[in-house]
Amino acid sequence: MDKRWAARVQPCPDCPAKPVLIVERPDAAIVAIETKLSDTVTDADVAHILWLRRQIGGRLLDAIVVYTGTLAYRRRDDIGVVPLALLGP
Repeated sequence: MDKRWAARVQPCPDCPAKPVLIVERPDAAIVAIETKLSDTVTDADVAHILWLRRQIGGRLLDAIVVYTGTLAYRRRDDIGVVPLALLGP
């Protein structure tokens, strides 16, 4: 496997309260994933990702919330919102 694209997946040990899943490349770039068992995503639901963005700055390549709703979209704060159903059967 090309090590530039190898990644490790881990929980975010320093994130406050809610778990955020971290996918980290060997160059320390990160994608953050949070899950929500609801059909809506509010500002409170992304607070932990925004906190992480403030902590690591440009290392955060992207961030998404996976939820039970039906629409995929990008919020004003640039966090992606992705329906769980889009990830597979």
